[in-house]
Amino acid sequence: MGLYLKILTGALAILGFLCLAACNPQPQRLPMAIPSNTLPSSWEPVLKEKGVIEFQTLDTGSVQVAADRMLNLESSSARSLYEREGAATENLDLKVFSHWIAHPRRGDYLIDAGFDASFTEKSWGNITGLLVMASSSTSQQPEQDIGSQIKTLGIKPKGVFFTHLHGDHTAGAPALPATTQYVVGKNEDYHDIPLVYSHGHLSKSPALLEIDFEKSTTMPILGNIVDVWGDHSLLAIDTRGHSKGHMSFLINTTQGWVLLTGDASHTRWGFENNIEPGLADDRELTRKSFEKLVAFSKAYPFVKVIFGHEL
Repeated sequence: MGLYLKILTGALAILGFLCLAACNPQPQRLPMAIPSNTLPSSWEPVLKEKGVIEFQTLDTGSVQVAADRMLNLESSSARSLYEREGAATENLDLKVFSHWIAHPRRGDYLIDAGFDASFTEKSWGNITGLLVMASSSTSQQPEQDIGSQIKTLGIKPKGVFFTHLHGDHTAGAPALPATTQYVVGKNEDYHDIPLVYSHGHLSKSPALLEIDFEKSTTMPILGNIVDVWGDHSLLAIDTRGHSKGHMSFLINTTQGWVLLTGDASHTRWGFENNIEPGLADDRELTRKSFEKLVAFSKAYPFVKVIFGHEL
């Protein structure tokens, strides 16, 4: 059955790629305007600044994923630690987040889109294809979806900053206004392959704005940083590896600084035990991105860390 599934997946992937442009055209990519650098040469003065962004994490559902996709358990030491800590479950039940940021002048934005209401009705909601059929399940309670939550909270999102474009981070986009602007890291892959893994999450968007870290500022520990709005309130961090254009974010909230790792570290256990994600577009870059986030957290322990799928 395993061999048959691999052969069928391969055949459908070829068919999917052949009809990709015609069936589900990719959004146009445009460069995002980046303000002139205003960051100092060290973190200390930045991290002392008063927070201006109202912040809230919205839990939009959950997904069950194989542990070795969330944690790199290839080494015997990592596997032994995972088993010794009593965390050795085959699958992990993880939260699917969208983070609401409200800037006093810029207005409401989200970081990642969470799940829309289709995930209440069926597992994997608005995502279809053979790879979904072979994957673990999702779950969602009524009114937990991103559309219901932004309505209840009175959020009017102008845009979404995506950590990356994997389906569990983009699935709430169909519930957002058609005018919503989407921002991604440069060269981030948009996985929407007919028959294999298809969703059309960004079909409303005429274009994606890309943050180019070649035009960024280099800061201690974290490396390439883009000051998104030029006021040190929302800082995008180049954390490529899990995906080609993955970004993490450092946010100056009214409750204090918050570091959103995105899927540069899916879980708290992995972060605290020095085990990077198992699923990686580039293994070496994944490890480097993970290590610099851990190092920053150790250097500035007052910064609250929120992981890709765990608080």
